[in-house]
Amino acid sequence: MFAGMCAHDPSSSRSPKLWTHQHIEGIDVLIMSGEGAAPASLPGLDLSAPPAPFDPYRLSPWFQRLTAVERARAARFRHEGNAWAFVVGRVLAREALADRLGRDDGPGLALTIGPRGKPYLDIEPRVPFNISHTVRRDAEGWSALVAVAVGQPGGGAVGVDVERIARFEQATLAARYFAAGEREAVREVPRPARSEALAALWTRKEAFLKATGEGIARGLDTFEVTIDQPARLLRIDGDDPRRWSMADLDVPEGYRGALVVARV
Repeated sequence: MFAGMCAHDPSSSRSPKLWTHQHIEGIDVLIMSGEGAAPASLPGLDLSAPPAPFDPYRLSPWFQRLTAVERARAARFRHEGNAWAFVVGRVLAREALADRLGRDDGPGLALTIGPRGKPYLDIEPRVPFNISHTVRRDAEGWSALVAVAVGQPGGGAVGVDVERIARFEQATLAARYFAAGEREAVREVPRPARSEALAALWTRKEAFLKATGEGIARGLDTFEVTIDQPARLLRIDGDDPRRWSMADLDVPEGYRGALVVARV
């Protein structure tokens, strides 16, 4: 399914690497990593300054597999890592969806964006899917992780999220908006382990919000998830948590990931 899909210029963007292909409750979860060095012409890159314009054709042939609308969106990214994550996520999703449907025209599958930004496949049979990515950028270059989750035709809604644990080293503000039980659980975690606990909590909650399609506007305190094992929903205002399944993902060291699926 992924043969021949690599970056055009390995010196600028290293070829995408399939970290893992997991099967969880009928869901295919594909996780890819990539990295690139800072341009040699920009030693000591000033991260506070706007990055140099990025030429998306450096990601060929991946870039050429996008729709015209997606290529225009990719061309607006100002940083290669973000562009890489967007391009790879869309192409990987199409390939996985085509494989699920037994089709050989993955590039011809149109991905439509819902009112709250969730992509969906607007053909019958409907196949639930979701995409997530996280990007690290520093003076040395960038690294990114992309996750795509694809369900069964006619299956329940799917949400996936991956995050870098380091993002949560100072994540005290976000914790204020969690449910009361979650805030208490975080306070009980020893401080050296707190950033990983917050990352686990956030990815589980974000995966649920992406599965419902509501996004963060729903409110982080309107539902509650476990912070330890097993990963599961404890409470959802106006819904039965037993309608949903939740699982942590196998991700590279330094990351956390979660999957949420609606039971049908």
